[in-house]
Amino acid sequence: MCRRKATNPRSYAFYFLLCECLGFVIAVSNLFFTNAFLGGNFFSFGPSSIKYLSQHAADPENPLNEIFPKVAKCTWYKYGASGSIQKFDSMCVLPLNIVNEKTYIFLWMMYVLTATVCGVVLLFHLILFFVPNVRNTYLVYLTRDQTTKSHLVHVLPEGNYGDWFLMYHFRKNMAYYKQWVAKVRRALDEKKKG
Repeated sequence: MCRRKATNPRSYAFYFLLCECLGFVIAVSNLFFTNAFLGGNFFSFGPSSIKYLSQHAADPENPLNEIFPKVAKCTWYKYGASGSIQKFDSMCVLPLNIVNEKTYIFLWMMYVLTATVCGVVLLFHLILFFVPNVRNTYLVYLTRDQTTKSHLVHVLPEGNYGDWFLMYHFRKNMAYYKQWVAKVRRALDEKKKG
């Protein structure tokens, strides 16, 4: 018979924090990879594009044309009257670049928004991880019932971040959270007495 090893609450909290760190790294990496793909112009592309698109005047120095030109010089090879291949130079319209520039403006906005939100959430969770008083106060603040608040004030200082992490998620997902916290407090009081 296969037995499953009991998992420590700290490891759940640690893996959760690790996943948030990886999410932030991926969000920032998307910015740098796209910047490298566009030849180092992606960081300045977004702000200059939004500034240009918000103006009504048609500026000949369109920043969108620097990365995604709409017109380019093309070389055409064509059979002539004698059957030999002739070379022609002409101007070609690149309609796909119109779609590309709008796509990359949207990507720039989404990448910056995602990296910002991931950074703020990660910073908040790192503060909760490193400052026990903040995390305990935060969980007590989120609890509406006064008796549960008083139980939490006694229970939370006894635990670590992993215990707090599970209690936080139990609060959101457990139907009998109040009764459970009261039981935990009774168990801790009996442990201190015995």
